[in-house]
Amino acid sequence: MKIKEIEAFDAFMKHGTTKAAAETLGISQSMVSRLLIGLEEELGFALFKRARNQLSPTSEAFLYHASVLRLMASIRDTQKTQMLLLIIKWVVSSSLLNPFFAIPFYSM
Repeated sequence: MKIKEIEAFDAFMKHGTTKAAAETLGISQSMVSRLLIGLEEELGFALFKRARNQLSPTSEAFLYHASVLRLMASIRDTQKTQMLLLIIKWVVSSSLLNPFFAIPFYSM
């Protein structure tokens, strides 16, 4: 399962169409369709009912989307932690390079 497939699925579920999902992700509508088909193949069950160029989420899609929402929130938390650690690393290395700022850290 690829993150791009999950992002396409999440965008579709939030916006309701492959066109809106494509605009949100900055990719083509046909790419969204291919990503959704790839995700369904990987999962082994249908996420959508297809009728006359229209997709309707199945009950499995709604259940799966709840899990995807938790996954996306976890990814955002991980990215926030990464940024925080990079900032801390920068502050500490900057403080150690500049003796004026390093004095409070050494006196602790």
